Amino acid sequence: MRISRSSQRIGLVVAFSLAPLTMTAQNHEHNAPPAPAASASVPAAAAADAAPATSATFPRMMKTYEARMADVAAREAHLTSLVKTMDGATGEAKMQTMAAVIRQMVHDEKELRARMSEMHTQMMEMMAGHGTPAK
Repeated sequence: MRISRSSQRIGLVVAFSLAPLTMTAQNHEHNAPPAPAASASVPAAAAADAAPATSATFPRMMKTYEARMADVAAREAHLTSLVKTMDGATGEAKMQTMAAVIRQMVHDEKELRARMSEMHTQMMEMMAGHGTPAK
């Protein structure tokens, strides 16, 4: 069975989107480093940001995940539309639509890599105990 490149992309986005959720689920209280004590010199918001990810971050992560999946679906639909246009074109119009398909694929690939890098950074910060990922 052959898996299309777009399906592979979706799989990667899903995997990297769920990685922080998996880590949160595995970070039981007995494995978690102690939360820093809030003091008068440390504002409560800063203390909350320094605390490890908890189930309170789950709804925000799911919202981000759903937004990313909607974006992936929209990109897939746009690329499918471009390919249909390309398939129906001939001559110079076909060359132009082929160029548009290639440009879109390169654009999508660059954005995918940027997101993966961002998620990797967030995951590493969470693993190092630097708190929840950026909002």
